[in-house]
Amino acid sequence: MRILAFFLALVLGLLGVEEHSKIVYLKYNPPKLEGREFYVGEKIEVKYTLLLFSNATLVDVEFIPNENPKLSEGVELLNPNTTWKKINDDTYENTYLFKIKSPSFALPTLKIIALSEDESYTDTSSAEGVIMEAVDLGGERYCGVVAQKMTISNIQAKKYDEWSNIVVFDLVGTRSNLEDFKLPNIERQGFNGDLILNQNKLSGTYYAVIPRDIQELRVSYFNSEALRYEEIALPIVVKTERVSTQSDLEPKNTFLIFSNIIFGILALLLFVGAIYFRKQKFLAIILVLVAVALIIYVFLKFEGNKHIVLRQNSIVAILPTRNSTILEQVDYEMNAEVIGERGEYYKVKLGDSRIGWIKKDDCK
Repeated sequence: MRILAFFLALVLGLLGVEEHSKIVYLKYNPPKLEGREFYVGEKIEVKYTLLLFSNATLVDVEFIPNENPKLSEGVELLNPNTTWKKINDDTYENTYLFKIKSPSFALPTLKIIALSEDESYTDTSSAEGVIMEAVDLGGERYCGVVAQKMTISNIQAKKYDEWSNIVVFDLVGTRSNLEDFKLPNIERQGFNGDLILNQNKLSGTYYAVIPRDIQELRVSYFNSEALRYEEIALPIVVKTERVSTQSDLEPKNTFLIFSNIIFGILALLLFVGAIYFRKQKFLAIILVLVAVALIIYVFLKFEGNKHIVLRQNSIVAILPTRNSTILEQVDYEMNAEVIGERGEYYKVKLGDSRIGWIKKDDCK
């Protein structure tokens, strides 16, 4: 070996190649789960330690996926741009977060490139990726979430159409893949807006359109601390009154109908009075004009609402906000009645009497 090293140094010397000292080392700390298994959907932390010597500078970080596409696609790097934290003069640490997407997956190889202090050469160091296995969870009521804890609160339900109700609730997941939440056997569902991350907690508002005969939903998630499925019940209580956030969705028209009846009766009495005082032409004309004015007023009150056409693929929402729950996506152009407006939104009444909000730009 010494003879081989001697000849190698000799060849490098003859070629004029200078052997540089090592200036970068990368250490990989595999994720430890204290004897338990990994689970599909789970997010795992992988810590790396970087040593930079002789005032070297970190110039590039590269993740190299496994050559097998099935293994490389089985995991997703969630924070590729996270920064390295300096621990002391030569030592840096970084923790990358990976999401497991399939039972067989491979962590990518991490390659580091460092530049010497005098910028005369670069050096590299790599932490080879490893192939790992995970348990693919399931079950009739499993919602797809792995979490230390998941809670469901503020459950509200209201009539959606003649066959369905819409239920809206708040979700919170601690150290979870809450973005994968899905109610089993429900076709129309989703998050109402973006999820909010606060430290280790993800939260958001969720909606689902469910058959009217369902009075309770039961879902389960996998508790990553207790290592068991936890079941949560969602009682579906459809409020006959309007949901509080929609208290002004449909105008109260009982008083309007009653007042129009009174005006109609009054107009009829004025016509009778005009006939009775027909010999007093001036008074009779006044009574007729007032009666006609009342009739026109009542007619305008019933027919005064504006009618518009909703464009194809436009969105009717529950509230006049950007992230509001979707009431309906219009598959084809349809007529609607405008019963109010706020800013850039119209409050509309659809043909099946449902009330929602739509952007004015989506109407014609």
